[in-house]
Amino acid sequence: MDFIIKKLSPLKLPESAASVFERHIIKADRELPGFEEDARSLLWKPPPRPEYERLKCNDFIFVFKYDENKPDMLHIYSRHMTTPDDVINLFFSYDPIWDEERKRFGNYSDTHGLYWFWRNKEKKVVMVISCFRKQPERPAK
Repeated sequence: MDFIIKKLSPLKLPESAASVFERHIIKADRELPGFEEDARSLLWKPPPRPEYERLKCNDFIFVFKYDENKPDMLHIYSRHMTTPDDVINLFFSYDPIWDEERKRFGNYSDTHGLYWFWRNKEKKVVMVISCFRKQPERPAK
């Protein structure tokens, strides 16, 4: 399925809203298979600027975080080698599952996962927490 994606101006979130978003992201990273606690993650802090990339597709606005260690790169690419195209494909092609414990949605294909929540449901603003490649299942021994 082809989507027309339009880049919008960066979004500046107030510090209180940015900190909620950042906590969702680091929590999601720590839950993914293969995550190893290292000095960088132990010293994790929100980026120095609360600016986020915004892309519009099918009347939805998707908000993406820049990586704190590579500020010119989106978090999903820097950490998980996934792209906004992966996010948009998962969002529109797979039904979301609500995770009550973590207060987020998840969309899953056979190869990828997407975590997100509504910033503003009426205006169709989606905060992208994480998009990742699934680890292949290992056969039981």
